[in-house]
Amino acid sequence: MEGVTSPEFRALLAAQGGIGLLCTEFVRISRAPLHPRAILRAVVKAPGLPLSVQVMGRDASKMAEAAGWVVDAGADVVDINLGCPMPRVVRQGVGAAMLRDPALLFEVVSAMRAKVPGLLSAKMRAGFDDAEDVLALGQLLVQAGVDFLTIHPRRRADFYEGVADWRIIGSLARELPIPIVGNGDIWYAADALRMRQQTGCAAVMIGRPALRNPWIFEQLADLEAGREPRRPDGEALLGWILERRAQLHATAPARSRVGRLKEQLGYLLRALPDGGALRREILRLPDEGAILARAERALRDLGADELDLDAQGSLALERSGSALHAPTRPRRAPPAPALATPPEPSPALAPSRGAQTLRLPIRLGDGSQVEAVLYRGDTLCLSTQVGCAVRCPFCASGVGGLRRSLALEELWAQVEAVRALGHRLRRLTLSGIGEPLHAHEACAAFVEEAARRGLPTSLTTSGGPIRGADASPRLASWLRLPHNGLTVSVHAGTEPIRARLVPQGPALGPLFALLDRELPRLSRSRRKKIALAYLLLQGENDSMAELEAFAARARRLDVAVHLYDHNAIASSAMRGAGRAGYEAAYAALKGWGLLVRMSSQARLEPVGGCGTLLAAPPGPEPFDPLPRAGVRLELPPPID
Repeated sequence: MEGVTSPEFRALLAAQGGIGLLCTEFVRISRAPLHPRAILRAVVKAPGLPLSVQVMGRDASKMAEAAGWVVDAGADVVDINLGCPMPRVVRQGVGAAMLRDPALLFEVVSAMRAKVPGLLSAKMRAGFDDAEDVLALGQLLVQAGVDFLTIHPRRRADFYEGVADWRIIGSLARELPIPIVGNGDIWYAADALRMRQQTGCAAVMIGRPALRNPWIFEQLADLEAGREPRRPDGEALLGWILERRAQLHATAPARSRVGRLKEQLGYLLRALPDGGALRREILRLPDEGAILARAERALRDLGADELDLDAQGSLALERSGSALHAPTRPRRAPPAPALATPPEPSPALAPSRGAQTLRLPIRLGDGSQVEAVLYRGDTLCLSTQVGCAVRCPFCASGVGGLRRSLALEELWAQVEAVRALGHRLRRLTLSGIGEPLHAHEACAAFVEEAARRGLPTSLTTSGGPIRGADASPRLASWLRLPHNGLTVSVHAGTEPIRARLVPQGPALGPLFALLDRELPRLSRSRRKKIALAYLLLQGENDSMAELEAFAARARRLDVAVHLYDHNAIASSAMRGAGRAGYEAAYAALKGWGLLVRMSSQARLEPVGGCGTLLAAPPGPEPFDPLPRAGVRLELPPPID
């Protein structure tokens, strides 16, 4: 719930009724010197409700000091975060990563216990890679002094995939001598009562479902009191959106309002049977007025029976947890169907390895072949099309032109293929074969779902179509998607060189006009995720005049520039500028005021390096020109 549960939003939810304890998002406690004012900003109570303040860190003395300040500021509960699964958090050794170090966990919680005279709690996942030690971890926390424990019954490895296994909550409730609070997949008010009945937990904690249904706490209170719970209709939903928008105007910086409103709508529209299409449409809209107008047209006349917002979940658009049996597949088809049989490489189809790469030619269900590349053991570069229409002459991927775009399940199938080989992925990038903006719908849905699963995803694009009936919003909407980085391949400073090197990409004029218009509308943090790419080619774009023309365009945007070296391929006579030429270009671009980043070694690998991937149409045998081999994927029929 980071970035969502601000004091203002908590107060707005509390006003609906039914809440017994409000919780803050986590406050990071790092190795840097503590600043009491930053910590105390979290301690803002809603009228008449107790407040739990969550802290996250791994330094016992600093966590204890922060806990003391939180208590002094008036918090009713101090909570420690042992559940956040996000990669950037886990890399710091905090959140769910603490579950891997029981000795440190005990030290930190014990130190906090010494500073907290009132209630101390912990919120944890069922484990990091497995749930075998969940009871032992719970017992350790009891020994360290927590007064109650909140459990989200997924492992860190699950992120938010699958369905929460409430049986784990029941096990802890039976075995531990402290109250257990259940959390996870309580999508409907009736689920909360069912969780308590099935698990024996003392209370429930509701997070993401409250963003989807702000009335869920009120509905739960009505169910408990024997009253008929409220059934919001489209007008009520629109009223909540307008109330949230007014609150953002009163409290949020202007540059972040549109993004935060879209984030809220992303959850609310899950209550519509066709909400995914509307959500993607709204993500492409540039301003608040257009967003609200489109939401009003879609929602104003919807009846309560057309929305999945009733207390019982009559439309069952979400898959709730259970403690009566092992979790089963979601009722609605997920973006990435599980493979009928996990793909296993046969001796004849072994992937090829470089020093920092693992290259995987992958045979799709129709016999087409693409390639994916694993960089440094944890970053997967996926292909988005069979071939490429952009036809860059220095790249092997477009040699045969474009055959077709990949479907959403075929994008996820590449991820599953690599996981089946035993690799744990931390990052994804849509930078393999194909132009992601030409496979717009599938790739946009993939990025959104990957963000929900906690897999940071970046992409590389030529800019996609700029002209055409549906083209102009594409790059603009992609700038705002929840990606982890978007790099626009430019490779030129003048139009003739651009037309030669990126023959089917947009011209520089309309491309930079769009970027000039859209980038200032992004928040500073979003702009930092945008970059330009310049692939240096001897005798093509390595002259000082061409570089200077590029610098003049790029300087206006105030974004980073990736200066790439070239990988030689058999289908092209083009070559890189050599080490001396590369260093001269790097120095020149820096001298003209650009933030320049150099090629990573993994990009220069002859096996799976940038520009070397190949695609092939359906055929009787795997396309194997090097030769190399791959993994054959047989997808099951779509799930009803």
